[in-house]
Amino acid sequence: MHIANRLSNIEKDRIDWATAEIMALGSLNLQGFNTRLVGEDSERGTFSQRHAVFHDQTLHGRTFNPILSNIDRSSPKTGRFEVSNTNLCEVATMAYEYGYSLESPWNLCLWEAQFGDFYNPAQMIVDQYLMCSEAKWLRQSGLVLLLPHGFDGAGPEHSTCHIERFLQNINSNIYDPANLGAHRELNGRTINFQVAQPTMPANYFHLLRRQMLRDYRKPLVIAAPKIGLKHPMAQNPLSDFSEGEHFQPILTKTHQGKGASDHLKFVFCSGRIAFDLDQLIQESADDLATDICVIRVEELAPFPSHLIVDEIQNQQGSSTEFFWVQEEPVNEGAFQFAKLHIDRIIAEVQGSKESELQFIGRPSGHSFCVGAAVDHKRQTEAIQKEIRSKLLN
Repeated sequence: MHIANRLSNIEKDRIDWATAEIMALGSLNLQGFNTRLVGEDSERGTFSQRHAVFHDQTLHGRTFNPILSNIDRSSPKTGRFEVSNTNLCEVATMAYEYGYSLESPWNLCLWEAQFGDFYNPAQMIVDQYLMCSEAKWLRQSGLVLLLPHGFDGAGPEHSTCHIERFLQNINSNIYDPANLGAHRELNGRTINFQVAQPTMPANYFHLLRRQMLRDYRKPLVIAAPKIGLKHPMAQNPLSDFSEGEHFQPILTKTHQGKGASDHLKFVFCSGRIAFDLDQLIQESADDLATDICVIRVEELAPFPSHLIVDEIQNQQGSSTEFFWVQEEPVNEGAFQFAKLHIDRIIAEVQGSKESELQFIGRPSGHSFCVGAAVDHKRQTEAIQKEIRSKLLN
């Protein structure tokens, strides 16, 4: 049924996440790159979204790979495509994929956790190799970690890939007080690894392709979506995948207020909460007193400071407020890292420190996520209430 739905969406010019992913890997194969996707449930996809391998229920062990069947394997210019399920032993499998990624720069290796939290047992590999092997041994790796992330009420072990841990280990200039240029952030060549949280299939497509088409290799951590895999707002027309398009570190949408106020609110977010935020704003569209510019940060490291500077300079009102909205607690997620950058951007663009980034999200917590569905619902409703109070009135 899911395959039929995907085919129907393609006919309607709506490309979803799983289709975009396969398009990215298949197109890289045709350009001579080898692509390798492994994880605990990668053949089907943890959320039944991928179906890269079909299993014959009448004959045990018989499988069919629709990608391989549609690529000319006889051409010497065609790369290999591999997708397979692996053991539930993250430290071993991630270590193996890291080593595999070093074997050749023509290999795109993706290791996928069943849930983002499951990378925890492989923390040693992240710390000792992924984050610093280029600095220690001059070895570049293009390994991609796909870590499903999203606060959906599934509890502490199935919600967060701990974005904050990765961001704390970025060699960012923002930690240096002598660096006064907020827009002169590190670029992809000098950063030790990348962190992204794409929300749209076309952006994911271009992000995977960029990983190989660059003339250098850097590890990439993707806080992958869960609900976004099949969300009706997470679809792109085929034209967004064309050759002239590229990965967009930020996605911007401005909602016009109905009043005559020259007050402007900049709202920053990252991840699937952008869909909830957009829905809440649309529901209150007739009552918006001020303009609201929503900036969805799709790439967190390197932080797209120069693009945000441009947006603020292009849309400033006589008075401006800045907010960061996230579903994670205040001591988790991207807020603390983003605040270092955005506060400095505000000071530079406005020439003062009168404004600073305000937080909307869950309060700090000792656990990564609440365990009871009723508590999750209560927290979610509190975030929505705060959004309505601070942003929509």
